[in-house]
Formats: sequence, C-alpha cells, structure tokens
Amino acid sequence: MNKSIFKMLGLACVLLFATSSNATIITLDELPGGSFRYQSLPIYTEAGFEISVSCTNCINVISTLNESANYANRTGAIGWGANSRFLETWNSQAIFILSATSGQNFDFLGMDMGWYNNSTSNASWEITSLDSANNQINQVDVIGKGNFAFNMTGVNSIQFRNLSGFSSFDNLVVSEVPEPSTIAIFALGLIGFASRRFKNPS
Repeated sequence: MNKSIFKMLGLACVLLFATSSNATIITLDELPGGSFRYQSLPIYTEAGFEISVSCTNCINVISTLNESANYANRTGAIGWGANSRFLETWNSQAIFILSATSGQNFDFLGMDMGWYNNSTSNASWEITSLDSANNQINQVDVIGKGNFAFNMTGVNSIQFRNLSGFSSFDNLVVSEVPEPSTIAIFALGLIGFASRRFKNPS
C-alpha cells in the first residue's frame, strides 16, 4: 500500500510539471482588423500573454495583415510561415515587449519571421530576454526567414527590436512557468494526503 501511495505521489508531480511545460502559440490573429496597417499598437493580449510597444515619435509602429484583403504578397508571407495576421515594422526605434499577463516567468521557445513586402530578403531582429528586475539575461541578433527555435527559459519578458528594413514575425511559441509557491503548495498537499493514507490504511 505504501509503495502505491508514493507511486501516485510521484506520478502526480510528473503530471504537474508536464502540464506546466505545454507550449502555447501566440498567433497574433486577433490583432485589430479593418485596415491593412494598424497604427500605434496598444497592448495586445492573447492566450495569457501580452505584447506592448515602446516607441518614441513613431507614427507607423506596426502593420498587420488580413489574408482576405491587401494580400498582394501572400505567397511571400506564407513562405516564411505567416498566416492570417502577423506583426510587421520598419521602425528600428520600436521595441515590442512580450510578457505574461500574470507577471510570471515563462519560456520563449521559437517564432516564425521574415518580410512581408519582399519574399527573398531576410528579416533581422534583436531579441533580448529580461528578468523580473528588468536586467538583461541574454541578447541575440537573428537574421533570416522561416522558423527559429530558442531556449530562453525562465524569463520575465522578451524584447524585439527591428535592426533594419522591414521585419515581421508570427507564431510566437511560449510556455508559462508555474510559480515555485504553487508547486510547493501542490506537493505539500500530496505529501499530506500520502501520510494520512499511511497512518490510516484502508
């Protein structure tokens, strides 16, 4: 009986961690419609995450795409992984900030990127990961088009800055990290349950 209880405890912990590591794809498909280019992006939220923008004297911060209209370069955009709506900027002063709406840390695992207006040229993004005190953890310059994988784990926010020309991204892959206190409370509850079963076997 004791072995089965602790097996159940171990299995529950494994399931907790497996569930917490499930990846989420931020598709950006809920970006405001009604126009090809959406000026001065407010905070955009999707799937428990938000994207805000910090920009000085920016009129055209972002352009979005609706495949039902103004999609003259649809083939080029699909070529690097875009679908429906995505984010594009030509302003190197615009800094897009990705964070969890809960304020918790998360893992940034990948994204699709490329150009909308040019199906052959590369996009270029400076990607910076930050901790909860806004200290830089890591920074990489990514140049190219297509799907890119990252292993930026336990970050509090990710900043994207366009390095040159037009650059776009879509389908951000993230995974929210549970707070240690949540894991501890869950584990203590399971241990309490197991010990109770140990004292009162039935």
